[in-house]
Amino acid sequence: MLFDAQPGTDERDVLGDPRGGPSPVEVRVVDDHAGAQTAGRPQAGCGVSNTRGIATTSVYSATKAALRSLTRTFARELIDRGIRVNAVSPGPIDTGILERTMPAAAARQFLEQVKATNPMGRSGEPEEVARAILYLGFDATYTTGTELVVDGGVSDL
Repeated sequence: MLFDAQPGTDERDVLGDPRGGPSPVEVRVVDDHAGAQTAGRPQAGCGVSNTRGIATTSVYSATKAALRSLTRTFARELIDRGIRVNAVSPGPIDTGILERTMPAAAARQFLEQVKATNPMGRSGEPEEVARAILYLGFDATYTTGTELVVDGGVSDL
């Protein structure tokens, strides 16, 4: 494991991730062999806010940009050990968190706005992000230091 949280702390408390997504210190390592320290596939969650200027998200966006930079740095530092490091940057994903953190009408209105501005006309599903992580971890064996954006085209189109 590249990072371990301090016992009894929650990285989100320190880094202020209000959406409950991966924080910059949540880098998961999938070892090729149990206990192996020389080969693995770390995955990091950046979020599309690492490249876009989104009002009122300065700290959140800065932590995601830092994670993107760490992905590239770790990819370079660990390549000689056979370790590939990549990032997944999800866009608007319907995780149900909005319904738990705001009034139902406001959540519906926000989700409709997301769908209206997304080129694919919808928000993503958690399973779609999971498939991207699995792809980078197991199928993209000649890929390191990259960021796979999973956002329905919202950041590129």
